[in-house]
Amino acid sequence: MKNKKFFTTRLLSFMLLTAFLFSCSAQRYSVNELNDLLTNERITSPNAIFSVLRPHDWRGIYENKYNSAEIWLVKDDYSETLSLNRISLTKTTDVSVLLDAAIKYREINYGSELRDLQRITEIIDEEKIPGFKYANKKGKNVFTYLYTRNNFFVEATLTTSKSEVDPVVFAVLNSIK
Repeated sequence: MKNKKFFTTRLLSFMLLTAFLFSCSAQRYSVNELNDLLTNERITSPNAIFSVLRPHDWRGIYENKYNSAEIWLVKDDYSETLSLNRISLTKTTDVSVLLDAAIKYREINYGSELRDLQRITEIIDEEKIPGFKYANKKGKNVFTYLYTRNNFFVEATLTTSKSEVDPVVFAVLNSIK
């Protein structure tokens, strides 16, 4: 009886430890999982500097009246939008400096409209992608990430009513050419 309790306790401890370790895993997405979210159709920026693959159930918008995005994607049901802009720099900059500047820009231009501003980081195949999130005045959640690809930075901003970021953002970022 004593051995059975000891074995049961050890087995339960092992199962709890295993569950804890898997739940604490830093990586939420793998590149292979993300690739399944994309079509083979490439959306190119107007200046042809970069392009991305279009996600399933999303469309590229080319009538960008205010030129607010080099690439603008909208989910077919209009529940989410994703804008992508290349950041041109004259010298190499640390991504944390760019992140600070992007946050400051939002604070200056949107001020009291920003709610619950938080820094966030996602990890794709061990690559850290820094960003921040906030709620806008319409109650939508805005997730912005800075991504380094092909020796330039891209700012990706997802606007959604969901509380979690859509993995499509990282699939699109990973498809940049």
